[in-house]
Amino acid sequence: MRRLVFLSAILVSIFSVNLAQAGNKPWGYILDASKRFVVLPEFYDQAVLDRTTGLIWTKAPRDVAVDWPSAFEICLANAVGAVANGRGGIAGWRLPEAEELLSLTEFHIRCSSGNCGNSYDLPEGHPFDFQPAAGSDIFWSATLSHEKTFSDEDGSFVVNINGLGPVNAPRTEEFNVWCVRG
Repeated sequence: MRRLVFLSAILVSIFSVNLAQAGNKPWGYILDASKRFVVLPEFYDQAVLDRTTGLIWTKAPRDVAVDWPSAFEICLANAVGAVANGRGGIAGWRLPEAEELLSLTEFHIRCSSGNCGNSYDLPEGHPFDFQPAAGSDIFWSATLSHEKTFSDEDGSFVVNINGLGPVNAPRTEEFNVWCVRG
C-alpha cells in the first residue's frame, strides 16, 4: 500500500512539473488576447495556441460549408503547413467539442430597442484569420445532441461565433469547420 501511495505521489509531481513547464494556464484563467493567443512558427504560422486552454487551433477556419460527416473528415485529413513547407504538413487535427469552440469567445449580453440577447464573440485583438459574415461564423462541433432536431433528424451542436452560441442542428445541414489539436 505504501508503494502505491509513493508511486502516486511521484506521478502527480511529474505531471504538475510538466504542466508548469508548458506555460499553460487552467481553463478559466483569463488572459487578454495579446497574451492568450500565440501564433506558432513551428506550425508555419498557420496555427494558434490558446494559452488559456492549451488547445491549438488552425489560424484560419475552413471557409467551406459542409455536412457533419464531411466536417469530421476535413479535420482528420487536415495537415497544417503543407503548402508553406512544400513537404507535407502537421497532422493530428480533430473537430472540436462545442465547449471548446465556446472557450474561444467572450460572452456578452446585447440589447437593442428593448430586445436583449446573448452573444459569443471572439476577443478583440485575436490573431485568427476570421472575418465574420452572414453564415460564415457558424461551425460544426463534435458534440452530439440527445434530442431530435426540428426536422426530426439526429443532431449535433453548431456554435455561432459572434452570435448566439450553441444550437442543435441536423447533421445533413451545411456549416463551416474549424479544426483543433489537443
